[in-house]
Amino acid sequence: MRVFVRVVPSAHGKGGAAGTAGSSDSEGTAGIVGSSDSVGTQDSRCLPVPLVPEGWLCLSFEGRCVSRQRVRLEDGTEAALMLPRGTRLKDGDLLLAEDGWAVLVRAALEELSVADCPDALTQARAAYHLGNRHAAVMLEPGAVKYPADTVLDRMLTGMGMAVSRVREPFQPESGAYDFTAADARAALLSMPPVLVRRGQEGTIPAERP
Repeated sequence: MRVFVRVVPSAHGKGGAAGTAGSSDSEGTAGIVGSSDSVGTQDSRCLPVPLVPEGWLCLSFEGRCVSRQRVRLEDGTEAALMLPRGTRLKDGDLLLAEDGWAVLVRAALEELSVADCPDALTQARAAYHLGNRHAAVMLEPGAVKYPADTVLDRMLTGMGMAVSRVREPFQPESGAYDFTAADARAALLSMPPVLVRRGQEGTIPAERP
């Protein structure tokens, strides 16, 4: 079973991968180990060659918050995640396995409730009350999205907001103390180097002192 132990954060942050969730199209998503686009600072210990994903892993938001679990890739291959505890994966992140394989993380489609917020005050009220009920929220211009919940829908409807349902990837706001890209970079650089298997392109970390 292939075990994924490292994360290269998406170069584009939230929703960094191009294309539709669940798609294997990886154009524009390949990270560059050792470059400012993938891990934040130039690291001369790695050759700046793009990583090309060998496949992809589609996970819900809940699944992207579990750092240690068994998963199944899009081709049916069973694998395991053994990431630093507290890691929260995002759409567009790259996972590196012990044997050098890289796969792309894609956010699965989920049923979400959407509260229509015509002004900033309404949006702030919606986010405040949802947060008080420990609901994860995704903020967008004029709307607040959260995992579909009839009780929460009624609450916001009672406050005068129109609530509808959609099915799309969910990438909520991160908490102030979440495991960040900087944490992932520190964890990445603290581990011994691995040979990233070459597909069309690859990355070979240089020897570390």
